[in-house]
Amino acid sequence: MKKYLQKKLLQPLTLLLKQGISPSRLSLAVTFGTILAIIPLFGSSTILCLIAIAAFRLNPLAIMLVNQLAYPLQFALYIPFMFLGEKIFNTSSFSVSIGDIFELFSKDPAQAISLLFWPTLHALTAWVIIGIPLFFILFHLIKRIILKLGF
Repeated sequence: MKKYLQKKLLQPLTLLLKQGISPSRLSLAVTFGTILAIIPLFGSSTILCLIAIAAFRLNPLAIMLVNQLAYPLQFALYIPFMFLGEKIFNTSSFSVSIGDIFELFSKDPAQAISLLFWPTLHALTAWVIIGIPLFFILFHLIKRIILKLGF
């Protein structure tokens, strides 16, 4: 696993850094890629990364590489974000698994959207509440790691 991460994550990021990207800009791209990868709105992270690239002039390769590597976390965190959103809005529990969601979308996408609209909106609210402080924590942590690695 260590060699895989070094080959797939550290070496490309090292090459990017050596091309003139400052540690702060690289940290910003990695942080955006990670935070946007976990958004509880399926199919939106790539579009949001493109918007972040344009708005903040981020390195496209860095943000997209990290976003795609962190993308599986979106599925793992969807239900916890939905649960936290239910707690925030004090709504009734919506018991569903990721498998149930995929099955519902494959059978009847319109019904899936209708059924999941409010739970997803609540999950997005939870993501924003968690994501803002997490963004700053990750940014400083990643920047510290990059500097410690001697970049």
